[in-house]
Amino acid sequence: MDMYIIDRFEGKYAVMEKNGDEIVDVKRSKLPKNVRQGSVLRFENGVFTQDFEEEARRRKLVREI
Repeated sequence: MDMYIIDRFEGKYAVMEKNGDEIVDVKRSKLPKNVRQGSVLRFENGVFTQDFEEEARRRKLVREI
């Protein structure tokens, strides 16, 4: 399973960090609705799903810093 974080949107594409070491462009149409910059996504079985628990964990870490 791969993890992606949305860095930004450029037109019809989302520029995302994949597994913390690679930058990839993915068509917005392949992503769940209502994702935004900073959203964490999992890619399994050819489908992107938003990982709300990981997003909350990361927000908490940032607040603690």
